[in-house]
Amino acid sequence: MEFYTYDVYTRIFTCSEPYDWFLFQVQLTAKRDKLCDQLMEARDLKTNIDRRSSNVARMLSGYLDEETFQRYQAFLRTKTRLIVESRDLQERITLDEEKLAAIKETS
Repeated sequence: MEFYTYDVYTRIFTCSEPYDWFLFQVQLTAKRDKLCDQLMEARDLKTNIDRRSSNVARMLSGYLDEETFQRYQAFLRTKTRLIVESRDLQERITLDEEKLAAIKETS
């Protein structure tokens, strides 16, 4: 995220013409609106997933014994944690690659 922030600051200081500044503000507003829409969609998806997950858990608790159901829930928690960690690591790798490319470009 630091790289993106630096890029925005660099862009702000390089907008010398009022028209460039206006276009830059329009782009930032469009990005913000898109991110807000994505956030709302993600919240809706999470709500639906949580609702379906509770329905599935309720059904499975009726078919599985307590120990097996507890292992299933532990498996789901672990899987979710690993997916989140994997995405986080991929984002870090991408940002580091962008930083490295920027460093090579300036050198």
